Amino acid sequence: MGEIGATGTSFYRGFIENDEYNPKLQGSTGIENITKMLSDPQVQASENIVHLPIRAATWEVDCDDVGIKAGLEEALFERISFPDFLQHALLGWSYGFELMEIVPVDDAGKWWFKKLAHRGQATVTEWQTDTDGELAGITQQVWKNNKYQKIPIPANALFHIAYNQIGNNFVGRSGLRAAYKPWFIKETTERIAAMALERFGLGTPVIHSPKEYDAADKTAAAALAKNYRAGAKAHLYLPDGWSFEIAGQGDSSRYDPMPMIRYCDEGIATAVLAMVLVIGRSFTGSFALAKNLLDVFQLGLEGIADWIADAINTQLINKWLEWNVANPENVQAKIRWSDLEMVNLEAVATAMERLGRGGFITPDDETERWLRNLAKAPQRDGAPVAQASRPPAIQAHDHGAQTLAKRPFWREMDDIEKTMSLREIDGRQDDAQEQCVNVFRRVRPVWVDELMDQIKAALADGDPSDIGDISIPKAMVQSDRADLVDIQRDVYRYGQTKVREEKKRQQKADKARDESPERDENTKAYRAAASLYLSTLASMMDNTAREAAQDLYRTQGEDALTATIKAADGDNPDEGEGLAYVRDRLEGNPILEVDASRLFEPTAFARAQSMVSTAFNLGRDSIAQQVADDIRVARRSAILDGNVCEVCQEKDGREYTVGTPEYYKQMPPDPTCHGNSSGANQCRCLYAYIFKAKT
Repeated sequence: MGEIGATGTSFYRGFIENDEYNPKLQGSTGIENITKMLSDPQVQASENIVHLPIRAATWEVDCDDVGIKAGLEEALFERISFPDFLQHALLGWSYGFELMEIVPVDDAGKWWFKKLAHRGQATVTEWQTDTDGELAGITQQVWKNNKYQKIPIPANALFHIAYNQIGNNFVGRSGLRAAYKPWFIKETTERIAAMALERFGLGTPVIHSPKEYDAADKTAAAALAKNYRAGAKAHLYLPDGWSFEIAGQGDSSRYDPMPMIRYCDEGIATAVLAMVLVIGRSFTGSFALAKNLLDVFQLGLEGIADWIADAINTQLINKWLEWNVANPENVQAKIRWSDLEMVNLEAVATAMERLGRGGFITPDDETERWLRNLAKAPQRDGAPVAQASRPPAIQAHDHGAQTLAKRPFWREMDDIEKTMSLREIDGRQDDAQEQCVNVFRRVRPVWVDELMDQIKAALADGDPSDIGDISIPKAMVQSDRADLVDIQRDVYRYGQTKVREEKKRQQKADKARDESPERDENTKAYRAAASLYLSTLASMMDNTAREAAQDLYRTQGEDALTATIKAADGDNPDEGEGLAYVRDRLEGNPILEVDASRLFEPTAFARAQSMVSTAFNLGRDSIAQQVADDIRVARRSAILDGNVCEVCQEKDGREYTVGTPEYYKQMPPDPTCHGNSSGANQCRCLYAYIFKAKT
């Protein structure tokens, strides 16, 4: 049974009467106006930001049959220029539709695409449909063989793609359609501004006469004003009582077209979801919005790429299969795109570093190839990936209950170290370190809000003298010490547990000595360490806030700055571009290439490791003191240090008697460790206790 209804699109003598109400955007007139629009820099930029990423993406054929896949790759990527094809296919987004004539060629018993020839949108004079309303063909009016002629082309010889096609409206709807209104207003605004500049920019010569003058004087004065020209040697001679001036000079500035032009540029960019084009150029553009805007734009790009891929699959790949493959309906073949996303290499590097530190990813050939492709870096030769001297630690979230993957240390373990749960210890310190940094991550937004309030107060009157007093209140800094104290206490107890286990393994005892009560002075030490940790990070943020406030004062005038501060109040203030930039300096913004995780978190991790390692080694020492008579010697071990520094490597293996001054002087973490000073590799040295054989 055939169709009963219809889509509602009208065809009159080959002309499509669609839902476009503006006659300036219908038919060949519409094509001409879109071409005019593309002469505007903002419209051209909007088209480029859509076209170029798709043209730069990776396109490949996906097919399980190796032979068919090779044939399709030859047909699309070798026999024709696929970049040229994409360039023309994307005109379907710009103009609403694109037509290419499929020119086949028989070569050695196989049919190929000899050419996919562009057929200009403005040359299409008629659209033909069949009884079901499907495209049957077109008629071109073009210059060919030294004359204008009408040329019919059947649909089966055409590649046709239409953007936002509704039903059988084969002309589609241009991706720039919504940009027409702001472009038209901008065009008109610029013409008016140009006329104002021409008419009033140079002013009008005016001659003032005395009370008494004759007709000859008036004629001479009129000629003088008419013939006046500015120049290096220009001058006037006026009789007594006469005067000369240029009236209205600079009056063109009374009409400022820029606010309207900016408004129109925003509208043009918004029409194609490319609002990032106006970030930082408009009064309302905020860098803080850029990441979200990029995400929305990315979704739009992916939709356009899918639209083109679908047209290639249904019109080109299926046609090639019909030409050359028996039972083509049984073949699963399609083209797909990849590498379309806009990659932030710094964000990828940060994510990989965190995943590696958590043990979720380790170096291997496949990962390296992926990263090199992502960075468009050359591939290395076939040599295996060099393993890191200290691969990322695997987090022991159940503290020993799970089986931890093996990974190499920078040297072989000795017999005593083999009795220790080194991988578990490493992972437990990773956990504690991450927990400490999470405390900072949790309080940082509160600190940022406090600093922003102080910056606004310091600059509200346009006087920068209070900038030096901007700082996070001490009470606010110390309010979250309790969590850090608890983390240190847990690590301390964990260190005690590990020494008992090691004693039991070495002496093959059934039960270790009971744990003594924790010493009271440890809590004070934990609080002091927590205070130092938070105060150090707060001081860094204080300095960053002061520098950002000083930059804001330096780059904005007093009046503009005061207006910005006054406008930024209420529960959800729009801080404006200047204050938003200051906040970005404190919170981080990848679009600005300002990453707060790289500004503050390296210090947060380094300080956290020192704090964790100290608590862990104190816990180990507390049990060592209790069982000192059973310990033959304490051997310093740097095996957990990745990229071990010269200081720790030189002390690795040294032996000390528990409780002696030298034992405590060399107790890890070592304050002279190069890792502690550089933040590149925090000291994870520990004492491996060698127990006496049980008699």
